[in-house]
Amino acid sequence: MDSNVESGRRVFRSHLTFANVVSVMALFVALGGSSYAAITISGKNVKNSSLTGSDVKNSSLTTSDVKNRSLLAADFKSGQLPIGHQGPMGPEGAKGNTGAQGDTGAQGDTGAQGEAGATGERGEPGTNGTNGTNGTDGAPGPGASMLNVVMANGERRDMALGAFTLRLNCTGGSNSRQFTLSVAGGAGSAGEIAGVKSVNDTPQSTVGYTTGLNLSAEGVELVRIGFVGGSFPNWYRFGGTMVLHNASSVTTATLDMYLDDRGSNGTCYLNGTAVRAT
Repeated sequence: MDSNVESGRRVFRSHLTFANVVSVMALFVALGGSSYAAITISGKNVKNSSLTGSDVKNSSLTTSDVKNRSLLAADFKSGQLPIGHQGPMGPEGAKGNTGAQGDTGAQGDTGAQGEAGATGERGEPGTNGTNGTNGTDGAPGPGASMLNVVMANGERRDMALGAFTLRLNCTGGSNSRQFTLSVAGGAGSAGEIAGVKSVNDTPQSTVGYTTGLNLSAEGVELVRIGFVGGSFPNWYRFGGTMVLHNASSVTTATLDMYLDDRGSNGTCYLNGTAVRAT
């Protein structure tokens, strides 16, 4: 075919639009009366992007006029395409890499105190601590007083014993020997004495003796040993316990009174101990 002819066709087709075609067809119909020319127009006769929505009659296109799978979701208005059913869950993806450690969070509130735990086993004993310093000495106790007196014939002696006074008298003459014990005390005081008397310490001469008297400031005799008249034995003895007391103290004495005249001297002895309590 002549290249000039082909070039002319290409120029003609490039200027052919839908509007041009319609206007030519209308001209033919007007000139021909009731007759019209049958003209076939294909996609090749229409310039790309030359047709618009206004060139197509409403509701004139059907599904057969649209190529399958040629329309996209973007070709439809929002909300016109129905939402499909949710598909099945896909398989679990691979575990991702460990992320970077986050910042330390703020300290939380202190929790409630838990219940006390069970008592643990007893531990081993600890070592002994060092000894403490000695305390100061306390006040002395009442202690005991020693009674140890030797008196010649004709001698008298007073001995303090707490709140009381012992008055000892050793007397004698050609036909007598006597050893007496008297006690002096303030008002409200009294004395009791109990024991045994004997002559030469023989069993048949041993007799019990006891007495109790209210005391006075001058003194009250509690016990006497010896003889008056007749022949004089070798010795006399009294052994026993004496209790002296008042409103504030008690004195207890264990004593032994002994009158010895083996040398015709009439020597008197008093031995024992006394304890005072307040």
